[in-house]
Amino acid sequence: MMMPWPDPSETRADFVESVLGLYLGHRADEVFSRGGTMSLLPGAELVLPQGGLAVLLRGQLLADSQWWGPGNHLMDVPMTLRAGEHGARVWTLAAGVGAGHTRLLDALMAAEAAEQAALASFRLPPAEDPCNHGHPLIRRAATRLQGDSPAASAEAVFHFVQRMPYRFGGWHERASDTLLRGAGVCTAKAHLQVALWRALGLKAGFIEIELPMRVLALLMPARWVPLMRSRVRHYCAAVQLGGQWLVADASFSDETIRLFIEADPALAPHGHVRFGPGRPFHPVAGIVGLDPFDVEVRPDLNSTLNKRSRFEAHHFEALNTRLDKVHGLHHLWTQRLEPLTWPSTSPSDALPSHVHKGLAPQADRLLP
Repeated sequence: MMMPWPDPSETRADFVESVLGLYLGHRADEVFSRGGTMSLLPGAELVLPQGGLAVLLRGQLLADSQWWGPGNHLMDVPMTLRAGEHGARVWTLAAGVGAGHTRLLDALMAAEAAEQAALASFRLPPAEDPCNHGHPLIRRAATRLQGDSPAASAEAVFHFVQRMPYRFGGWHERASDTLLRGAGVCTAKAHLQVALWRALGLKAGFIEIELPMRVLALLMPARWVPLMRSRVRHYCAAVQLGGQWLVADASFSDETIRLFIEADPALAPHGHVRFGPGRPFHPVAGIVGLDPFDVEVRPDLNSTLNKRSRFEAHHFEALNTRLDKVHGLHHLWTQRLEPLTWPSTSPSDALPSHVHKGLAPQADRLLP
């Protein structure tokens, strides 16, 4: 069965929420109006002319060994593409991208740089010691976070990791990799959190819990939801204080929590950060109706890291457009191409907190 295709205003909104739309910013509407849209029946072929550009708005596009999802863009693809089982809705610009399309070229280059940076983590082999608390970078960061008591140190680590942007993908990175990247999915942030605690001499471990996709889907573009499983595994960290195990889920930054609550106000009671002695912070347990104190702590997540995702780096870039926008991560790439106009007279006030506090991904190292 073919998916119901939207009216023109919804088609435009799908383009704005694409990877290319993210990097075009306020120019997305202008670029969208230059192209045209088409609907493909299941199995129908899409032939891109040389230099042509396409943005997949809904459905899937398939090749022999690759596929693209909603929000992905394609250019100069030397293979036949066909629509998936639900068909596809595609925006195309047949005239090519060249002189006179400076803003579009800038956006394409920024999007490619971001994808290449994300791809670096996909090329890493499974880490033998993902929670590498002995790494010099981890030990140095832990020293800076050390408080005047175990509880103070535990809280400092929690808030440090919690401020980092949540981002899909890269779950198999080492803790030191996530520290350098300055963002991560729940598994990556949990490894960093546990590594920092262990570097401080605290007993720490991991919690696994099942999370309905309807909750996590609030963070991603809606067109991806039909491609997801109904439930996923969520991982977070726990620390032992005063002989008691306390969950301290630092997965979701304040910006991410606001996205949750804006999409579903009923989640508001679960979003207040209140971790401390005797007070676990385990919002997922509250959402699914479990006792936040009744937990089984695991020493590692090594079996999880060996699993291969069905998604590739470009899929995750499309999944992350809503999250990147609220965190401002896309500015790390667009500002390489042109100066940004900040909404404040003080650039440091306008930058997202993770940028001016030194938690940003290492753009200088990753870009040519």
